[in-house]
Amino acid sequence: MIRNFPDASKMEWPKDTPDHRRPANPVIIALFAATGLKPAQGDKTRCADLLDLQHAGLPQPHSAGSASFQTWHGTTETKDPQQRGDLIVFKHLPDPQFGHVTFFDGFADGAKSLAWCVGGNQNDAINRKRFPLQGHDLVLHSFRTATGYRV
Repeated sequence: MIRNFPDASKMEWPKDTPDHRRPANPVIIALFAATGLKPAQGDKTRCADLLDLQHAGLPQPHSAGSASFQTWHGTTETKDPQQRGDLIVFKHLPDPQFGHVTFFDGFADGAKSLAWCVGGNQNDAINRKRFPLQGHDLVLHSFRTATGYRV
């Protein structure tokens, strides 16, 4: 997805300052328009927004809530993800209706207790980050693989 952006759009968008509020990033707004979803506020994203964009062509959950990916049509649950692009769905222990959803990018340890996750809204950025599958606030709900579609 990022490779298709014009080079001029591949920059960090300036942050608001106390004296000047920046306009929303037009690239993010255009990406939202492609999904039919709306950003949370301005150009703020949720973790599920990136997944909705990347899985174009699959039946969309049309929800920015991570819980909508727990039973997403077009995917099946897998106990042992093998391919990059499988999904990892986490639930939030204090409030299970919330959580996080991200792309699987391999295990980060031999015990398969840490996973590399590529996703949005990970420390307010789209990045690759290591997540424990059984953390203090987030715990693994499921791994899911897209049926008939590769990322």
